[in-house]
Amino acid sequence: RGGGGGGGGGAVSEGGGGGGGSGGGESPMSLLAREGEKELQAALQKVQADMESQGCSHEEIGSQLASVRESHAAYMRQQRQMLQEREEVYKEAIAEGLTPEAAKARVQACAQWQQQMQRLQAKHQAAMQKTHHEAEAAGVSTAEIKRRLEAQRRLQQAEAEAWQQKMRARQQAASEAAEKGQSAAEVEKAVKAVTRAQDAAWAEREAALLAAEGVARREAAEAVVRRC
Repeated sequence: RGGGGGGGGGAVSEGGGGGGGSGGGESPMSLLAREGEKELQAALQKVQADMESQGCSHEEIGSQLASVRESHAAYMRQQRQMLQEREEVYKEAIAEGLTPEAAKARVQACAQWQQQMQRLQAKHQAAMQKTHHEAEAAGVSTAEIKRRLEAQRRLQQAEAEAWQQKMRARQQAASEAAEKGQSAAEVEKAVKAVTRAQDAAWAEREAALLAAEGVARREAAEAVVRRC
């Protein structure tokens, strides 16, 4: 028994954000807070109704509602940080002399980058849970479970760093090509070449890390056999 998870991202999470103060109207941060509160209330009502219909106790319902509030608060912190990043990108673009349209295009690219980062984080979270479940199912020791989770964490950190490096390299390639006055097709070609090189470098590093983990697991299993 038990209700659903935290209040996930609705329309707010997709926003471009950061259109310089246009006077009047609601600020993006205020809109984010209002929409977030609406999402939270809807999530709390749904969880409470679901759990009441399942006959859960007040304690169980209260605990689950607290969990929903906690996860929603973490989600909103991330949304505020992402919105601030997009607003900063807009301000920097305007300061560089870009037109509002060009600045908004840069903000949109930033929003896409943020969404890709969120997907990577979700993938990592799922992989960590899978590693834990598989280790428990294999009946390995607590120390070996801890070692596997640490190895998974190191792999994920390396992947996140490689991904960020790739994004920076793509941005640099696009800027350099644009500064040379190259066409949109030439800029895209330069970005694709950098992407291929970065992906190949990560594939090589990932293979080495996975091979090292395979050796570590074999050695751990052999040590168990020797002790028996």
